[in-house]
Amino acid sequence: VAKPMVTCLNGHETTHHNRCIPLEMAAELLVRYADGATDLFLDNGHDELLMRFSSGDFPHLIRHWASRTRAVADAREHLESDSGIIALYGPEDEMRDVAVQATQDFPMLKVSFFASQLFGGGRVVFQPGGITKGTGILDLCAALDIEPGETMVFGDWYNDIAMFKAGCVNVAMINAVDEIKALAHHVTEEDSEADGVARFLRGAFLDGV
Repeated sequence: VAKPMVTCLNGHETTHHNRCIPLEMAAELLVRYADGATDLFLDNGHDELLMRFSSGDFPHLIRHWASRTRAVADAREHLESDSGIIALYGPEDEMRDVAVQATQDFPMLKVSFFASQLFGGGRVVFQPGGITKGTGILDLCAALDIEPGETMVFGDWYNDIAMFKAGCVNVAMINAVDEIKALAHHVTEEDSEADGVARFLRGAFLDGV
């Protein structure tokens, strides 16, 4: 199976980061680009995902993104505050064009294009500039007054690369992409569906105690 193409079109992997997309900018993104998407989700500023979808499978596929989700006909009417993420799904060529145009229109944002295996099309993701799992881990370490080397992280996908470069103890899932395994200190013997994280932790810290 060919690997999906993942492209961050305007950098921001290591730049100074903002924590949210301002409300007015999030609304403008939806005005400009949402009509061309078949499916979308976004954070409405209160840890709730708003969804507009054409397939009944869509809510199931994004269920892990937030504890609360809500289907809406027009997400623009339900934006309440600054947003953490906006994702648009649609035909691959059209979504790639959206990503290229948005990169020019909103250079302060992190704009990523994904060739989606799940939907057979493309996905454009808008995030605050510089926000990655790596910046999240470093912020957490600072808040807890610990060093990254005192933490252990698990990952399997391209969006885990920045986290695996943060200086933590890296554990790749057995089904991880090669780029993640290349950065790993350890690899689990099972995937997430077989409780791979829990089994690894038990073997590393509990067995033999």
